[in-house]
Amino acid sequence: MTGTDESLQHRDLARAIIDDCAALIVVLDSEGRIVLFNGACERLTGYSSSEVLGRHIWDFLLVPEEIEPVKAVFAELRAGDFPSGFQNFWLSKSGARHLIQWGNTAVVQQGHVQYVIGTGVDVTESRNVEEKLARFELGIQR
Repeated sequence: MTGTDESLQHRDLARAIIDDCAALIVVLDSEGRIVLFNGACERLTGYSSSEVLGRHIWDFLLVPEEIEPVKAVFAELRAGDFPSGFQNFWLSKSGARHLIQWGNTAVVQQGHVQYVIGTGVDVTESRNVEEKLARFELGIQR
């Protein structure tokens, strides 16, 4: 096996792991365009990778009131303020809102941020349960 063959096998293995991972993984270029959108992102949003590659996340995945805050976090990441955490909603193709807890980092090459990597978990259901429990507890205390 040549070094090139081994390198290709490692790349294919890494891609398979990323696609099969339960966590949401999205990679953005330095301008905020999607360059990687894993299988978990596809399943959550209903968008295929081919539909999203090259698009800015704020053009279709975010609720309107969160566009500017997400752009601000992106600007901080580009400026070198990473790793960081953030929570925001993503919109699925059907219009459903999903609350995502993000961990963000960046890939730096030659002193400049080349890619921003977001790894997220859909916390919508757990947040809904927390809210129902809080309302229930408030009802009991009254």
